[in-house]
Amino acid sequence: MLKRLFTKRKVPVTFLNYNGKIVDTTLFDQNNYDSLRKNGITISPINIIHSASIHYTGRFDNSMALRFINSFIDIIASVKNTTNNGDGLLFSDEESNEFQTKSSEVIAVGICITITSNLFNISRNTINLIEGSGKRCDFCFIKNSLQYYIESKGRKVDINPAIKDIFKKKSNYNSISPKYGVISHIPRDSSSTKVTIVDPDFIPEEINKNEKIKRLFLYYSKLSHMIGFWRLAELLRERYNKISEGFNYTDFNNKPLDYDNVVKLGRRISISTKDISFDVFMAKNSQHGFKKQVGEFTSLFLMEAKLLEILEQQYLDELLQYQINEQTILHNDKAFSIQNDGSVFAFLLTEDIDKHG
Repeated sequence: MLKRLFTKRKVPVTFLNYNGKIVDTTLFDQNNYDSLRKNGITISPINIIHSASIHYTGRFDNSMALRFINSFIDIIASVKNTTNNGDGLLFSDEESNEFQTKSSEVIAVGICITITSNLFNISRNTINLIEGSGKRCDFCFIKNSLQYYIESKGRKVDINPAIKDIFKKKSNYNSISPKYGVISHIPRDSSSTKVTIVDPDFIPEEINKNEKIKRLFLYYSKLSHMIGFWRLAELLRERYNKISEGFNYTDFNNKPLDYDNVVKLGRRISISTKDISFDVFMAKNSQHGFKKQVGEFTSLFLMEAKLLEILEQQYLDELLQYQINEQTILHNDKAFSIQNDGSVFAFLLTEDIDKHG
């Protein structure tokens, strides 16, 4: 089970000059761009699920945990076995069309977030879901204090209509047009997944420090819910709302959040690997946090301990600069997907978790 989910697969990436519009590479990290163009991206199914966790909309709008459990189930049943690192990323064609459509959405979002973070050399915490209804792009991200939009699409068959739609959206909805479009071709006919990137014209807008902090509050509010720190999530959301109402981030800088009184409503667990410590809050209310039994393992979301301290103490200048190295760690008795926003998706033996309390 762990090997199937954590084995890295190779996904080719094509940068497509469409209808005379040449892909602008000036924003890219050039080393990462060269690597993606030549070698594609290597990614495991668990990396995809992890990447989609914050931004996948799906069902259960009022519960991040239930939404993620739903997406987790959608993907885990679709992944085909592979024997070696570097094999192609294949998904099953045995499920119903409805199931395949749902899982393709999660897969496309996870791949898009991963490529965006890598290609632009940005932390995932600078990538935000564009909320609201109507025809709009999926995500925005900040680089060098400028905001760009990005559109994610996943298709089982022909991707050309998806590419045309991205450029059509640019002409019809200029104010929210995508700077880049990431289209994942996810066939269900034993062919490997591939990605195509296109680049409509777009003029970015400048984002100030106050707005950056506000978005980080929202991002980590969502992540805190996934990790079970529901009260921390509420307090971060409150400060997000305050800035939206006109407060300045300096009103909260270095002013700690107080939520110690929630200890009696669950238990805080610390887990370490490779000299990095991570925390999770096992709330008694199952609506808080992601926790799912998978065979003899329990899958959990965790947060890097230093990041948790930054959020609790509201060291906001540190929060703006926060980023850790991404890595995937696989052992016989545990496995970790660590991403640069400080989130960790872990599989741990259930009996080991039970020892904590």
